Amino acid sequence: MDSFLQERSGMQNNCRLMLWEGDPQASITPMDPESLARQSVLWQSDLKEIGPWGQLPAPSLAEPTLPGRVWQAAQSAGDCKIIICGPCPSAMDVAWALSRKGLMDPWDSVLAVSQQAGRGRHHRSWVSPVGNLYAAWRWPHGDTLPGTKWGGMLSLLAGYLFADYLERNGLSIKIKWPNDLLLNNRKIGGILLEQQRGQIMVGIGINLAAHPEAQLLSDEFAVAATSFQREGLEARPLTLWRELATAGRKKFFQIVESMTPEEWITVLNQRMAWIGQTVFVKTGRSESYEAMILGLAEDGGLKLKRGPATRVIYSGSLISV
Repeated sequence: MDSFLQERSGMQNNCRLMLWEGDPQASITPMDPESLARQSVLWQSDLKEIGPWGQLPAPSLAEPTLPGRVWQAAQSAGDCKIIICGPCPSAMDVAWALSRKGLMDPWDSVLAVSQQAGRGRHHRSWVSPVGNLYAAWRWPHGDTLPGTKWGGMLSLLAGYLFADYLERNGLSIKIKWPNDLLLNNRKIGGILLEQQRGQIMVGIGINLAAHPEAQLLSDEFAVAATSFQREGLEARPLTLWRELATAGRKKFFQIVESMTPEEWITVLNQRMAWIGQTVFVKTGRSESYEAMILGLAEDGGLKLKRGPATRVIYSGSLISV
């Protein structure tokens, strides 16, 4: 049985919820259940509903475990884990550090309370206050999946999984190529995919309680932001992430088992923002130009019509005219 099928056959579609005290040497603010509950009303509600939280026994030297104190929610079980940590540089940094120590398996994730140095594409910083969702999710490598072309589409696939879950729960989410989630044409979240030493980490940030104001967005190609609270909605970070991670993993396998990448692109096109519209495009250091979005190419690139010519781009920034 190959690695993909082994993962699939053992999947329980659930996660253990673990609160990790953290590591001050890694600039992670130590947290226990009581101090985490004091961070915000949203976290307080999460901990109360999912608790009680019991401290796990001290780590054994027999196998790698999280250093320091760890609490686990009584109402959690499964074959993957969600590691909650206090304020940190970024959830991605914490996840990569744990992964290098053998403490992050595929489908495990880190959920941070807040970030001091959250980042997006091209290392752009992102405001990361308490109350929003900041997660880093380890995925299986694209080479282990059926077919040969999924590897270059995993960032788009991540966006689709999140958009699909939110839409099935009443939100009309569009994906702004290559990695933003839009609600009512405003950015509600963003996705970052990183690869190191054959491992893949998917970062996701969703504005639940707050969003950056327009005057704080230094990038001229940044879309105006919004949040669940601004839209009159409410969601709690841990509850939402547990549901996203559980539903997203199930949907992931449904897609890669039942479709080729080319077939899936036709489905994804229905969720893409601004198809058929004229936008400003900027790639690299070149001057921006106007073009019409035609949709996605079969390999995940973006098809544009500029004057009489059609071209495909694989990186760049877009803003509506």
